[in-house]
Amino acid sequence: MFEFEEFIGIDWSGSQDYARGSDGEFPIQIATCDSESGQLTLHQPNAVHNPNWQENRWSRSTTFNWLADRLQMKQRNSKPSLIGFDFALSFPFADIGAYFPAEETPTESWRSLLALLRKRTGNDFDPNPFIAHDFYSRFFLLQGSRGAEYSPRHRITEQTEFLRNQNPANIFKLIGGDQVGRGSISGLAMIQDFRERFGTDVHVWPFDGVAPSVKAKAIFVEIWPRMLYEMVGVPASSHRYPLVFQLAMQLCRVGNVNALAPPGGENSGDALLTAAALRHFHKDASIWNAPQHLALNFFSREGWIWGAQE
Repeated sequence: MFEFEEFIGIDWSGSQDYARGSDGEFPIQIATCDSESGQLTLHQPNAVHNPNWQENRWSRSTTFNWLADRLQMKQRNSKPSLIGFDFALSFPFADIGAYFPAEETPTESWRSLLALLRKRTGNDFDPNPFIAHDFYSRFFLLQGSRGAEYSPRHRITEQTEFLRNQNPANIFKLIGGDQVGRGSISGLAMIQDFRERFGTDVHVWPFDGVAPSVKAKAIFVEIWPRMLYEMVGVPASSHRYPLVFQLAMQLCRVGNVNALAPPGGENSGDALLTAAALRHFHKDASIWNAPQHLALNFFSREGWIWGAQE
């Protein structure tokens, strides 16, 4: 496995709005971990998204711009960044041989799925226009509304042993605190913009190949923070307990563990843990090879959660 320059964890949870969550923390959080020093940093946006708000917070568009600027500055011969996003990088396909059955023009590939979502999301990668579309709305479970074609479908990667035991939410359920669909739709639309802007400089694993491109500026992977906590060997609730979270950082060999402030909530904890765990585990070849035994037409359409093992 080749080397990375830095590791970036982006917690995309609750990104449908920019208000504080129940723990008092804003939704989107970004952390980086330096490859050589292990220095872990939680980043704050430089611009106020809305001048009426007294505190800065990340929006979908400021997150895109921050990461795009970071990749743009990378030299052609520099090592790539490994970037983990905590939203589903695809919709289920393998279970019924379609993303959205009975489409007038079938969406048959992951690339066409990205294009579809980007076309139907508005400014700031807003998922609502897609969710409210006359045809696609029938697949979603909303507050007070169950689409005629709604079904709790899962991808193959979500049926691996650990994730299955954790009862992952299905992407079509858009109610409840565990819903992931809105963030996934907006995140996939954002990835389409990255692909249009950077081309092969961005490698989305494993869709663009199981072996990460050594010529890319960035490798994007899908992560599930709860599974990363399990891999490290600490509870997923570690963000609530400063000493336990510090232990997690020690286990990940973070360079500035003693100077690192405790996370302000679940989202910043997940971003910090993601960046640290990506650095700690990225040399494990079994992680990158996990989906190779599956038929290409499965994970080339559905993807794979980084670190998931059957």
